[in-house]
Amino acid sequence: MIMPGFSISESEELCPKHQVPFLVGNLKRHTYSWCPKCVQEKKEEEDRKLSAKVLMKVTSRDTCEWLSRYSLLPDATLWDASFNTYITEEEEEIKNKDKAIQSFQRLKKGDNFNLWIAGKQGSGKSHLAMSILKQINEIGKKDLEINMKKGIYQGGYRCLFINFEEMLREIRNNFSHSGSLHSEATFIKLLSKTDFLVLDDLGAETGSSETDKAATDFVHRVLYAIGNARQDKSTILTTNLTGQQLQHKYDRKVLSRFLRNVTQIVFKDTKDHRANKFRF
Repeated sequence: MIMPGFSISESEELCPKHQVPFLVGNLKRHTYSWCPKCVQEKKEEEDRKLSAKVLMKVTSRDTCEWLSRYSLLPDATLWDASFNTYITEEEEEIKNKDKAIQSFQRLKKGDNFNLWIAGKQGSGKSHLAMSILKQINEIGKKDLEINMKKGIYQGGYRCLFINFEEMLREIRNNFSHSGSLHSEATFIKLLSKTDFLVLDDLGAETGSSETDKAATDFVHRVLYAIGNARQDKSTILTTNLTGQQLQHKYDRKVLSRFLRNVTQIVFKDTKDHRANKFRF
């Protein structure tokens, strides 16, 4: 739609880039000139940048933001976890931190294995697991940014931290809502699509680590489905239980799904730093 009083005509002057006549417009004693080809190119470039921005956001949501969107954390302070913030006071902590960093380096190179981090509560198992996960996620973000600059709209990793007991609670609360984000089927699908998964505090769902109570059929079903779906992917598992306790609580065929190419980080002597804060 052309505004009243506005006229357009072709100029005798040509655009040096496109060799087409400039268009000249007059409105209220003001004269404007432009090359229609330049205007079209500018709009197309703006459209490309907008499309790239949208594609990057969509790709990022489906990879790098997986961790923040879907994780179930028992403690929000875990978001601040990193190798730098893992304070080592004992020899075992120093060795296990080094093992965690070495495990991260292996995962970074593409090694496929299951990492078990076991030991007493308060030793920092979840902290180390999240540190590994966040480092991998950051590498994915950088790879995605580099690819985007090349016009390649792919990259990043789907990283996820799931507290096992919390997930089971969510599933139980949604038994009657099959289409819910927190239904059993939806969780299994989510965890199966995840590239790097932390399954945190395995065994806590059965109560005290001192109890002889075995996992229920429901727990076995969920755990078996997760392990079955992740046979070709790396999973990090943390637990307060010993190997003997794990074998007592879970069926062997369930545990075997997470015992392929195993690497272990075990805390035996490290004190519970949370309990040590008591002064009475």
